[in-house]
Amino acid sequence: MIDEEVADAMYTQTKKAGDQMVNTEVKDRIREYDVVKISRVLFELMTAFQNDNEQVALVRQCLTVVGQWIGILSL
Repeated sequence: MIDEEVADAMYTQTKKAGDQMVNTEVKDRIREYDVVKISRVLFELMTAFQNDNEQVALVRQCLTVVGQWIGILSL
């Protein structure tokens, strides 16, 4: 599960300067080590369940996470 403190842009923007440094370090490490893995898993989930009406919520959550990551990781 992606930590809301890192993934939620609104929350991250309201934190103190010291917290911003920690969040930046976490984001840098994610960029370096985990983005490919996370992207692959989200893609596989969305592809596997794209035609499953019972899993529409899961696919939407994946898309939401992707949207948050695009916003956060591009900062």
